[in-house]
Amino acid sequence: MKYLILFIASLLLYSTTYAQGVRCAECGGLHVKYYRVASSSPITAEIDDSRSVKIGDSFNVYKDSTSIKRVGVVRLCSVSNNTNGNANSRFVKIAGGDAKKSMILIPNQEKGVSLNLGYRYGGISGVMLGADIRLSTKASGLSRHLLVDVSYNPYTDNTYTSSGGSVYPVGNIHSGSFDIGYGYGFRLSNIFGVVASISGGTDYLYMKDITKYNNILEQGGTTYAFSATPSIRIDIALSYPVNFFLGIDYGVVFAKGEQYKEYEKVIKVNHKARGGLGLQMGFKFNF
Repeated sequence: MKYLILFIASLLLYSTTYAQGVRCAECGGLHVKYYRVASSSPITAEIDDSRSVKIGDSFNVYKDSTSIKRVGVVRLCSVSNNTNGNANSRFVKIAGGDAKKSMILIPNQEKGVSLNLGYRYGGISGVMLGADIRLSTKASGLSRHLLVDVSYNPYTDNTYTSSGGSVYPVGNIHSGSFDIGYGYGFRLSNIFGVVASISGGTDYLYMKDITKYNNILEQGGTTYAFSATPSIRIDIALSYPVNFFLGIDYGVVFAKGEQYKEYEKVIKVNHKARGGLGLQMGFKFNF
């Protein structure tokens, strides 16, 4: 896990310093395509070839063609080809400072993919690692998302109470889940965005040292169950490309295997059963 965090931090440092500055330093030499802001309220710019861009594309904002410090980030919300005198294309600010008239807009090569790292408390709990893939964005700002999440939780301090009332200490029972979801997002302001989704997948409970507890836990049957989880997540822009997210979900676990049920009996003694209301929080890194 620590290597994953170091890798993400390295990507973040690169994306917020060196990479963005180099792109704009090359503007004067026309090594990259750029557009000039025509008005600041609303944010518009002349696009001479609408085929080169699409709704949902994001652009870095710079003061001028020689600047290396990014002012902010905007996203294209409507496209108009300006070659025939049509209205300018419109943008919405998603991070940083304001885009003012005559400033420079440069495509920031965002892939529409974000990496989420956080923790879910309650519900199908555990450390969360996931990807949020933006499939499309409409002029209204409504976006479609494909979500992939995995989570892990090592339950410790477990005990098992037999039918006779005897209490036995039991080793770590590990949980792991995998979910794929689909949802819709909408930006409420320059800072806040909301994504509502429904996901489904599998939830596993397993024990690495099961042979030590043969006389306590029954064995046999499957160690997984199926799950369905509706959720609502709020993304809060911190410093592009980093967001902080808060969410609420409700996990429904069903079709539980026999061994899954045995493990769940154990973790319910000192912990919470899998499923139910959950709260999630963490960081979202946009790429």
